[in-house]
Amino acid sequence: MSAHVGVSSTVRNLAIAVVAIGLVAACASATASPRVAAAPASPSTANPSRTLPATPALTPTATPATSHAAQLMTLAEAANHYVTCPDGSPDDCLIPGTYRLGSDVLAKAVSPVVVPAGWFEWDMGPGTEGLLVERSDVADGSGWGALFSSVGLVFRDPCDLTKGTFPSGSTNSVDGLIDAMTKWPGFHVGQPRPTTLGGLQGKQVAVTSPKTNTVCPDGAIWSTPQGTAFNSYPEVADRPNAYTAQFQIFDVGGDVLAIRTTDFPDPTPTEISQGVKPDPVRHAADQKTLHAILESLQLGKGS
Repeated sequence: MSAHVGVSSTVRNLAIAVVAIGLVAACASATASPRVAAAPASPSTANPSRTLPATPALTPTATPATSHAAQLMTLAEAANHYVTCPDGSPDDCLIPGTYRLGSDVLAKAVSPVVVPAGWFEWDMGPGTEGLLVERSDVADGSGWGALFSSVGLVFRDPCDLTKGTFPSGSTNSVDGLIDAMTKWPGFHVGQPRPTTLGGLQGKQVAVTSPKTNTVCPDGAIWSTPQGTAFNSYPEVADRPNAYTAQFQIFDVGGDVLAIRTTDFPDPTPTEISQGVKPDPVRHAADQKTLHAILESLQLGKGS
């Protein structure tokens, strides 16, 4: 979710098989998802496609039979079936309904995730999936929402990948990953606090950075087990210490799942770069919807 190395919203991955089960159709029409191929040495950035004008918060409603979550379409697969958004933007939004996280993100559990109208899927590549809010006033995307990531090797310095990675055995737990994050030079990681999501306990930290795109243009904090570099957005942006990324980190069956959110009401760096003016309540309603989406997860319920 960054504006400094854009990924075109027209880049779509059409290789994913379509399995349409258990979805609530809002309208009809289709395009594909901006999937990014795995590239261990090439950090991806999230410059997603489009998002929704400020509206009252939507609380997603789950479809029945979430006990059959294993049969549900993944978010990435669903992005092959984009439809018209509530604001009229054609072929930019997911069909509202219940999906699941892909096995590349959550290998040892199956979790449904309920998506409301006005959101689309964006990810950095294998091992990641995301949900971002659509807004018609930013053609290159809002960069606002949630990204789910499996965690592989963690970089010692997100702005200098030549410094290498931490030993994998030291970062394959919630506490180990957070400890590594606190050692990143030029980043501030707040005090961890307990969090519970989807029936599973984990920890949450807030991350900011005094570094900017000028000195850290291609930052990456870790790579997924599939080799996708996970970027340093939004904490590294055009202004120092201007944006906070929230990370919720869980142990799911022995694998680390990280959920990064832009859980703040202001415009994102991606939006500011596209001419959006400062607005302290731009995403205030979206925050409520984001929380409802996260609360639809069932990480620890063996669904």
